[in-house]
Amino acid sequence: MKFRPLMATDLSGSVAGITASRNRGGAYFRNRSIPVNPSTPAQQLVRGAFSAANALFLNALSEPQKGEWDDYAKNTPLVDSIGQDIEVTGRAMFNRTNVPRIQAGLNFIADGPSVFGVPALSPITIVPAGGGAATIQVAFDDADSWANADDGALFIYCSRPVSINRLSWKGPFRFAGTVLGNSTTPPSSPTVITSPFTYDSGQKVFVRARAMDGLGRLSSDFITSATV
Repeated sequence: MKFRPLMATDLSGSVAGITASRNRGGAYFRNRSIPVNPSTPAQQLVRGAFSAANALFLNALSEPQKGEWDDYAKNTPLVDSIGQDIEVTGRAMFNRTNVPRIQAGLNFIADGPSVFGVPALSPITIVPAGGGAATIQVAFDDADSWANADDGALFIYCSRPVSINRLSWKGPFRFAGTVLGNSTTPPSSPTVITSPFTYDSGQKVFVRARAMDGLGRLSSDFITSATV
């Protein structure tokens, strides 16, 4: 069944067992499906990071600090999957900042950012090693704010190997590694990241990068790909 929306140009989400979505052919409806939950080790690590961040927000932050995250969230709308601005809670914004830090083994940031908005991330380029190796060379702009801040970081996430004909990858991405910023000596580009996956000739890899400045503000995703 095809249709043309009369009251909205973008539809997303589920109601009463029906899910609205969109592809190259336009908007469409489908029956809502409930994904399986295999609870893999990687999923357990991510859930553990979210649980740890929630516990920190509830138990380690003062009320003024929680208020700082609320203020930051109210003044820093995020963009959803259909390109619309959305406002999230202070706790959600705290988690957005600290879950990747927990995954990377970094200290958590307690104070809400005093500057609203998200930092810019310059485009990165990647070169997978191939030959069954699990390393990817990542080139970045060392003039970015994250690279010149002591609490700054560049978080790298990798896809599994996919066909070279694949044009896009929505996920899942697996956390791979971190490049740490430094206010005195910024990191040198390029650097080598160890991926959770190995790559061979004739395959493609997608990489998602997210940068965090010294205030704990996390950038939007930057996704790129390369053929081995």
